[in-house]
Amino acid sequence: MRHRGRSVSTCRCHGVTSGRRRGQPVVLGFSIGAYAVLNTCGLLLLRAALRDRSLADRVELLVDPRLLGGLALYVLGFLTWIATLSRYQLSTVYPIFVGVSYVSIAVASAVVLGEDLTATKLLGITLVGVGVLFVVH
Repeated sequence: MRHRGRSVSTCRCHGVTSGRRRGQPVVLGFSIGAYAVLNTCGLLLLRAALRDRSLADRVELLVDPRLLGGLALYVLGFLTWIATLSRYQLSTVYPIFVGVSYVSIAVASAVVLGEDLTATKLLGITLVGVGVLFVVH
C-alpha cells in the first residue's frame, strides 16, 4: 500500500498504519550505530560502577557518576530504540539491534574491561553477524 510517497503496511491486530519509508537506510544505519554506542558505553559504565562493590554499598553506588552516566546513556539508547521502532518493522530492527549490541558489548568488554574473548565467543560473534546479514537482505 502506498501513502504519501512511502510504502506502508497495516497491522492486522490494531489497524495501525506503519512502515518503512523508502530511501532511509542511512537513517536506520545511524540509529543502529547510535544505539550500539549508547547501549555499549552505558553498560560498560554500569559494570565499572558495580565492579568490586556489593549491594550493601547502595548509598555510595547511587551517587557514583559512572552509575548515573551509565543509566543516562542506557536510557538514551532505549529512546533511540523506541524512535527506530516507530519507523521500521519489528521483525527487521529487533534482530539487527540485538545482534549489533551483542557484538559491540562482547568486543568492548574485552577491550575496556579485560573480559575474556574466547574462540567460542568469537565464533558466536561471527554467527550473529551472519544472522544479521540474513535479516537485512
